[in-house]
Amino acid sequence: MSASRLNPGVPIRIGSVGDYVQDLRWSPDGRFLAAASISGPISVFPHPAEEPIIVLPGHAPGTQTIDWHPDSRRLVSGGQDARIRLWQVPESTQLDAWPAGADWIERVAWNRDGERLAWSAGRTLHVRDIARGCYVETPYDFPSTVADLDWAPRGRRLAASAYGGVWIWRPGEGKERRLLGWKGSSHLMRWSPDARFIATADQDMTVHFWFTDSGVDLRMSGFPGKIRDLAWESSSRYLATASGEMLAVWDCSGPTGPEGRTPIMLPGPAAVTRLAYAHAQPHLATGYKDGSVLLWPPGLHSVGQRLATFSDAGAIVQLDWSPDDHHLAVGTEQGEVFLLNIKESRR
Repeated sequence: MSASRLNPGVPIRIGSVGDYVQDLRWSPDGRFLAAASISGPISVFPHPAEEPIIVLPGHAPGTQTIDWHPDSRRLVSGGQDARIRLWQVPESTQLDAWPAGADWIERVAWNRDGERLAWSAGRTLHVRDIARGCYVETPYDFPSTVADLDWAPRGRRLAASAYGGVWIWRPGEGKERRLLGWKGSSHLMRWSPDARFIATADQDMTVHFWFTDSGVDLRMSGFPGKIRDLAWESSSRYLATASGEMLAVWDCSGPTGPEGRTPIMLPGPAAVTRLAYAHAQPHLATGYKDGSVLLWPPGLHSVGQRLATFSDAGAIVQLDWSPDDHHLAVGTEQGEVFLLNIKESRR
């Protein structure tokens, strides 16, 4: 295989959402980029920019989370108005809204086929069948606030984290929820793309790797502070973790995963704030508190390729690769949204 390098074009400022970019998501077909403002409005940028920017009212006093339906025509959002809202794009139409169950919505997520929508509100998790217009099961109350939720990469398994561990089940099937238990609390959770692992970032500055089949867990410690982000590489071999100025990448291959292995340590210019692996390539993009964006190529060499620095726009708070991996969207704490066009060249 010949060596390659990703060449970024000049960063393009595609707009501003007014303040902190709370969430940033490409539509699955790559036609739209949605950016949620922490103050409420949701801006939808057509790509390429041949149409006017769409601004949805979102949630007042703030939008917390968004997710695209697999059809790329519907966008769901949750925020601080005690409602889940479903929007049609590009018509800017609100299709539906439901009581969220609490004033604060932490997370919304479609399952992989787009038939079911899950959201967490306080201690309660809801799952709704969109086609039938009904709840899949009675909303389930957890022992504490649901910190995160994530659908499995395939099938209908749903995972949710709260104090006491991670719960896995198939909503609506009437089976008991399986608990991956431990005496602690997590704030981030991610399935690996092959569904072999669930990784959690924990409030005690540790990372758990759960083997989903056996329930065996590994606990990694020694981080300098709170883990800010987790990102799986597309083959599920690597998990990147961000804490302070430490970017640690764990090799999870083989029957024992990362057990007994020393992580790859990658130095950056400042505290790491965001991580994003490309969809089909093992390229890792990282954002930093000083506004820098770096790219780490396959093999994770000790020096990353600097893609851009947005020092006047504040810290990098969101990163998202386009579905074809040709563009990297960047959101900043001051509300700026940029686009990096990425081209691969052979050497």
